[in-house]
Amino acid sequence: MRAMRILTAFLLFVCLVGLSSCGGGGGGSGGGTGPVTPIICPQGSANPDGCAASPRTATVQHANFFSGYANQSGQSYATRPPWNVAGVDYPVGVYTAAGQLLDPTLAASLPAGCAFVAADDAVDCRGSGSLDVKGLDFSLHGGVRLHIYGGYTGTCTVEDNNFKNGASSDGVFGSLVRFDHSTCNRVIQSNTFDGNAAAFPGKLIYLVFDTGTGNFTSLTQYNAYLNCPQKCELFPASATITNQYNYVEDLELGPSHGEWDIYTHSPTPNPGLTEQYMTLLEPASPPINGTGGGITAMLYPVAGEAPAFTAFIDDGRGGGAYDGVAGDVMTVTANASDFNIALNQVITATGATPVAAGTAVLAIAPTVACGGLACTGAGGTGTYQVSLSQAIPPETFLSNQTVFSNLKVSHNVIVINTLNGVNPNGTILVSTAVELAVDIYTAAAFDHNYIDPTGAYYCYISTGNPTFTSPVTWASEIDLIDGSAITGFNGAGTCAGRGK
Repeated sequence: MRAMRILTAFLLFVCLVGLSSCGGGGGGSGGGTGPVTPIICPQGSANPDGCAASPRTATVQHANFFSGYANQSGQSYATRPPWNVAGVDYPVGVYTAAGQLLDPTLAASLPAGCAFVAADDAVDCRGSGSLDVKGLDFSLHGGVRLHIYGGYTGTCTVEDNNFKNGASSDGVFGSLVRFDHSTCNRVIQSNTFDGNAAAFPGKLIYLVFDTGTGNFTSLTQYNAYLNCPQKCELFPASATITNQYNYVEDLELGPSHGEWDIYTHSPTPNPGLTEQYMTLLEPASPPINGTGGGITAMLYPVAGEAPAFTAFIDDGRGGGAYDGVAGDVMTVTANASDFNIALNQVITATGATPVAAGTAVLAIAPTVACGGLACTGAGGTGTYQVSLSQAIPPETFLSNQTVFSNLKVSHNVIVINTLNGVNPNGTILVSTAVELAVDIYTAAAFDHNYIDPTGAYYCYISTGNPTFTSPVTWASEIDLIDGSAITGFNGAGTCAGRGK
């Protein structure tokens, strides 16, 4: 009997210190990731907030978020959400300790179909079926990127990896992770993505860039997105997308306008876009270059990311629908000032001698000749020859609206501080917490989001004449500062002008 009591006491101790699962789990959609040890979620279990199924050894958590960490501009909060907040009440991000993550440059560390390509400082994955990239430290060796090519048709999982932009990864690749035209279902969970924008503010545009096509599913959860140079993640609007339980801090430290999320144009309606139980914080710190490009919105469920080209030129590092060769052409039908030209693609005027990869001859500056043709505005028009590059089949972007069939923005925390630095807009750091623009929304619902708009013009903005085929629904939208209700776009409710 005495031995049994000792054993029982030992097992109880093991449970209390979190060395065993001891049951538990559950809560939140999409299931759990990684090792789950018992913990009492401080806000209880009434909401599907992801707390109970989150990996306890994850590395990003700010328990004082509402009491000093987030409110950096002299504001205080009258309330906080009643659910467990991602990155606040429970940790997110990579859950394996740094010293235990594997080196992605070693073949033994990589899944079948993947190989490290030294010339690109990237892991290239070319295969079929499903893919599982897990437990790797991509921050090593000055930053290693991940490139997942078309061909995968099952599930592509990127889990428990550490990504950090560095001297090797800050190049024309444009992102730390890239999906090229694969139709696999995406699961991106429990990763830490650090854009390291203070050290490298210039060339990296995205943390995750997805050019997939077709109706697959995309699930991102339990990730930490930190220090995004410009934008954090590009999603294909053709997919059914769920973004949940992510923590996002510090957007748009580079030269171009930024958002956490933005979507490519889709000729078919978006089946569903859900953004729920996420935490987004814009600190009171200026962009690295003093002015930056300005943050459009913290959440931007708009299909606005691609220039109005009839063709879209990649950076020559693989992927795309076919390999380009010298002599391929791109016809620029509108002002070419978006990120594709900024990435230093190899573009020369038709008939000119091809130049080396990485050389930009179609300049941004309007006072510089554009590939032998006169510049128009910030870019150029005309027909250009492409060398050592890749072309994606012709598409026309920005000329057609994308239909979002079911947009749900629910139970998120968004904090925007004033800018402590020089900016043309004064103290305004972000235009708005959430913006809808241009596209067609057949159903849009905003539900229980808690917003601190101190450094913004408004909480919600509707610009560019979006079409709403049914009324937008609002339910329990709360201003963190005074607990009052937010009831609509463009200043409706108490949010109006708080940051002015």
